[in-house]
Amino acid sequence: MSGYDPATGVFELTANNAREWFGDAYDRIAKTLAKQGLDVLFVTDSFLLVRATPRAIWIALNGKPSTGKDKWGVIGPRRYAALYLGHLVKPQLSAQAVNKLLDAAGLIFRDAGEWVLTAAGKRYGEYVSAAGKGVHSGDVVRTVHWDLGVLDVLGLDWPKPA
Repeated sequence: MSGYDPATGVFELTANNAREWFGDAYDRIAKTLAKQGLDVLFVTDSFLLVRATPRAIWIALNGKPSTGKDKWGVIGPRRYAALYLGHLVKPQLSAQAVNKLLDAAGLIFRDAGEWVLTAAGKRYGEYVSAAGKGVHSGDVVRTVHWDLGVLDVLGLDWPKPA
């Protein structure tokens, strides 16, 4: 789901938005945003994370202000998968490294190949179900998404918005 999170200053641009708005691939969009001085955090074939407001992204890619009729997606605090969290911290970490830190902090544990929230973890995380990819294609996969406050609990450095 695309959207802007004012708590982090991060906008997640999904493939659908990219194609709808610009008809182009993420790598070219990411290079353009970076050339315009925006902070591109992470790029895959299915999404990109950029620390910028939707308006700044629009201006960087179009060279002119938005008409205001554009759909920006969800605007508000969000919860993030370990992959996102790993790309918000400095230095960046893999999802596996973030999950190991969450496990060491007693917020999750591994049971039969799945991460399970502990009682303490439920304060910061929740289960999210989504369609599986790759070997899990067609399956419903349950993952844990986290409030940003968990980064402070883990003692990680992340650039909070001004």
